[in-house]
Amino acid sequence: MLLFDEPYANLDVPFRRALREDARQIIRQTDSIGLLVTHDPDEVLTVADHVVVLDNGGIVDVGAPQGLFDAPRSTYGAELFGEPQVFDATMHDQVITTAVGDWDRSTLIDPTISSDALKLVVDADHLLIDPDPQGLLIDEIRAVGRLDRLYLKSREGDAITFLDCLRVEGRTLSAGMRVRVTPITGKVFASPASIG
Repeated sequence: MLLFDEPYANLDVPFRRALREDARQIIRQTDSIGLLVTHDPDEVLTVADHVVVLDNGGIVDVGAPQGLFDAPRSTYGAELFGEPQVFDATMHDQVITTAVGDWDRSTLIDPTISSDALKLVVDADHLLIDPDPQGLLIDEIRAVGRLDRLYLKSREGDAITFLDCLRVEGRTLSAGMRVRVTPITGKVFASPASIG
């Protein structure tokens, strides 16, 4: 058994990537077991076959890395991978109301959740931004790597909410546009707001 405790934490990114892959290949070729302790979600997704996610000393998620990325079982797990966008929300019947609009219950990973006040987590890759003359006003837009950070105002022009979304080739967003924000069906993690 090989034990790794934050082995790549102080390495530059290209060297870290190469060493991760080398270690993974050595473990496979020698039919060994590797136990990796890390705070880096990229390491989890690229190196691990099985993951145990700890929060405050307790196990909150267990499974294959891609499975935990696609369908987390805890708020902490949902916020761990990707580019999480976090929203407070309220739910009435089939409608979830957020600062960026109303969403259908079908957007939830677990649509059976029964709580009025929710904390929602959705990856930036799973947010759709479409022109909508009745939608939120883009006050400012900034490129952040492969993402766009949108600063949005409601129709009434009150408080600004910001979110990150995937930059899509062929789609042009600019300040002054009105847009609708909708998550992909089945991609939003929800927990009762009191749990956090």
